[in-house]
Amino acid sequence: MSTATVPVVPAVPILTTGSAGEGAARPAEAMWGARNVLMICQAFPPTGGPGVQRSAKFAKYLPRFGWRTVVWSADGLEQLPRDAGLMAGLPADLVRYTRPAWSYAAGHRRVMRTLRELGVAKLLSTKLWDGLEWRTLQFLRALSAHMIPDDQITWALRSAVPLLTVVRRERIDVVFSTYSPVANHLLGLLVKCVTGLPWVADFRDLWTDDYCYTDRSRARRWIERNIEQAILQRADAVVAVTQSQARVLGRHVPRHSKKVVCITNGVDYEDFAHLDRGRVWRARHGATDRFVLTFAGWFLSDRVDEGLIEGLGRFARRAHERDGRFEFRVVGTMSEEMSRRFSKAGVTPSATGYLPHDEAIEHMIGADVLLLPAPTGPNADSLMPGKVFEYLAAGRPILLVGPTDGEVQRLVRRCRAGVCVESNPDTVAEALTELWRKWRGGRLPGGCAPDLLRPFTREHLAGRLAEVLDHVRWKGPPGKPRRR
Repeated sequence: MSTATVPVVPAVPILTTGSAGEGAARPAEAMWGARNVLMICQAFPPTGGPGVQRSAKFAKYLPRFGWRTVVWSADGLEQLPRDAGLMAGLPADLVRYTRPAWSYAAGHRRVMRTLRELGVAKLLSTKLWDGLEWRTLQFLRALSAHMIPDDQITWALRSAVPLLTVVRRERIDVVFSTYSPVANHLLGLLVKCVTGLPWVADFRDLWTDDYCYTDRSRARRWIERNIEQAILQRADAVVAVTQSQARVLGRHVPRHSKKVVCITNGVDYEDFAHLDRGRVWRARHGATDRFVLTFAGWFLSDRVDEGLIEGLGRFARRAHERDGRFEFRVVGTMSEEMSRRFSKAGVTPSATGYLPHDEAIEHMIGADVLLLPAPTGPNADSLMPGKVFEYLAAGRPILLVGPTDGEVQRLVRRCRAGVCVESNPDTVAEALTELWRKWRGGRLPGGCAPDLLRPFTREHLAGRLAEVLDHVRWKGPPGKPRRR
């Protein structure tokens, strides 16, 4: 593999134990030959955190369908953890180009270092220097918050020229960008406008239609909605993660709504294949007389209301009165404010902090019940969190708390994988009590049957994306094949 670099743009080879496509049939490659897709995704392994897996798994499996992936990403994101384990299985010939991402903290360090080199620190007293340092940080934080559409617009601007060089060098056939941040799509739009290459815009979340799209001024909303409209109109295909979100996005381009397709998130069974589930359960669960309720991921306040908190508190008191041991385990990040809210209700969560993906999977398997809070608000019923598929593959029953008529709720019911209840203290406490009784009696139901997850395997979903890439490459609509 060539390791030559475009000026100012390092080409980083992703070295793994082998290519994801070794020994696999490649029907699309046999038909049309190898093709190159440029994947613009600021967060990519070894960066971890939410949203990274979707792009990483596409990159892992697309070569099996004749598509070689070239990644354009950031070389590190301070707000996200590092998880080198997510690089497992990536193709040996995958090449990643990077540019430094913007953060107000990094910008602050650069500014203060420059001022020290200029000798400003020597001219000021310690008190004045400390004040200057604090005010500079506050200014850059405020500036970052007011950048439109987001603070990574600086990363997009610095990426523009070198990215076009990469497009020519790597002989890119199709461009694929994923939201968020919006900077990914802005770069995709740039390449589309300059080169005329077909472009697929992936919305792994809604943007201006999202349930948490709030606290924007009227002017900012107008600007961002127009940027989103330009993205949806100029893209050759738009990908959504649920049918509901595909309909929402399609309403923005009613004359071209057929170019909006749904490719869900999914599960990679290779992440589970090496695990002895019995051994993992014993190692991660702990004492067998303890009922363990586990949440995996970032425990966000926008998805947790007082109904869930008070319901867990009532159940904890009920279990204690009946000599039961109960542990609420957060496998991920939880704020101190959220911990205080639970402690006030009589529940003391144990939070692990961010764990590598493979360890988080082991904790899912080691739970008795997996908790999945669902948010409320405009279009919240269209959400399908990526973790739900790993919950289903873990084989443990799910307690879903939130509105009972949404995409994720219908999936859990269809897979007969758990219980869905409204976020009400009484219903949450009753649902947990019933699950606890079944656990004590050895009658706790299993999770989803593996056969039901076959349409949601990462390889199958990458195949669907490959079809979309093939169609837009030959200027056909994504829903209908076109002969070469």
